[in-house]
Amino acid sequence: MCGVFPMDQNEVNAAMLILLRKRLTSAELRTTRVSGTLSCTLNMVLAIPASLIEKLDSAASVETVEASEITIRLRHVVTRGGSGESQLSPLYAYTLQGRSIEALERFYSMIQEEGCKADDVSFVSVLNACSHGGLVGKGRQLLDEMPKQYGVKPRLEHYVCLIDMLGRANLLDEAVRVLRAMPFEPDAVVCTSLLGACRKWKNYTIGKLAFERLVEMDPKSGTPYALMANIFGNLGMLSERAAVVERMRGEGSFREPGRSWWTDVSSGKVHSFSVGDRSHSQSDEIAAKLKQLLLRMKEEGYASDVINVLKDIPEEEKEDHLCGHSEKLVLGCALVNSHQKETIRIVKNLRVCDDCHAATALISKLEKRLILCKDASRVHVFQDGRCSCDNYF
Repeated sequence: MCGVFPMDQNEVNAAMLILLRKRLTSAELRTTRVSGTLSCTLNMVLAIPASLIEKLDSAASVETVEASEITIRLRHVVTRGGSGESQLSPLYAYTLQGRSIEALERFYSMIQEEGCKADDVSFVSVLNACSHGGLVGKGRQLLDEMPKQYGVKPRLEHYVCLIDMLGRANLLDEAVRVLRAMPFEPDAVVCTSLLGACRKWKNYTIGKLAFERLVEMDPKSGTPYALMANIFGNLGMLSERAAVVERMRGEGSFREPGRSWWTDVSSGKVHSFSVGDRSHSQSDEIAAKLKQLLLRMKEEGYASDVINVLKDIPEEEKEDHLCGHSEKLVLGCALVNSHQKETIRIVKNLRVCDDCHAATALISKLEKRLILCKDASRVHVFQDGRCSCDNYF
C-alpha cells in the first residue's frame, strides 16, 4: 500500500541545489551564496538523505523518468509501507515534461496495480497532464469521476485545470461557462489561465473580461497588462495596445522580473541572469556567442517576435532586447562554459516566452545539444529543433 502527499509548493526547481548537495557538505552548502529564489528550497534539499541523492545522481539518462525527476521540484513522494524507503513520484515528472499519455498510464498503474489511493493532489497532476496534452475529453471524464468513482471532492485547483485545458484547446466559450458555473469564486490563477489562453488564440473579447477581473483583484500586478497588451499587439490593434501599456504605467504596476539560472556541473557554480544583465564576467563572450547564433538562426528562417516587446524603444532595438532575455543569456553562458556533449539544464522563474522557446528549440538543433528548461509551469526538453511540449504550452 502507498500514499501520495505534497511536499514543498515552491515553483522553483531544486535541481541545482541537488547538484550542490551532491558536491558539498551541509555546512558548506549553508554558506554557499545562492539567490533568494533558490534559497527557499535550501532546507528541503538539505533534508534529502544522501542515499536518495546518490540515487538521483545515478539516473543519468533523460530517457528515463528518474532522470527527468532530477530536473523538477520535489513535490510528491511515494512512501511504501513501513520500509522507510522513498522515491520521487514519476507521475508529476511525466506531467511536467508534457508526456501526457505516460502520465495517464502511470496514474492508472498506481491505482489498479500498486494499490495506491488517488487523492486530490494526484488528480491535479493527471488533470494537468490532460491539459498539457490536449486530452480534453479525458480531462472532462476524470473530473466527473473524481467524486463518483474515487470519492474525491473537486477543489478549485481541479476546476483551474479544466479551464486551462479548455483554454489551451481554444474552447474558450466553454471555459467561461465552467468558470461561471463552478462552486468557487474565481481567483487570480484561473483568470490568468483564461487570459493566457486568450493571448494564445488572440481572443480579445473574452480576454478583456479576464483582464478587467484581474485588474480589479490586484491593479498593481503587471502580468494581466502584459498579456492583454500582447493580445492587442498580435491582432494589430496598436492603439488599444498602447492604451493598456499607458494604463499599466499609470497604475504603477509591477511584474516580477525574469531571472534564469544554470549550474556548471563541473564546478557547482550557479550562474544567474536577469533581463539585459551585463554583470557577468563573461558578458562580452556570451553576447558574441548569441550574435553568432542569431545569424545562423536567421539562415534557418528564424524571425524575432518583436511585436510582443512592450518597452518603448525603437523597432530596430527590439531584436537586441529579445536577445537580452534572461533565458537566452543563461543559455549563452552554458554554451560558452560547457562541453559539446553535455546536457544543459536551465531554470527560469517565469513562463518561457514564445520567442525564447522558438529560439531554444532551434539552438538545440544548431548546437546539437540536449537542453532542459524548467520554467514556472513545466519542463521543456529541447532536442534536434523540437520541444517535448510540441509547442503546446
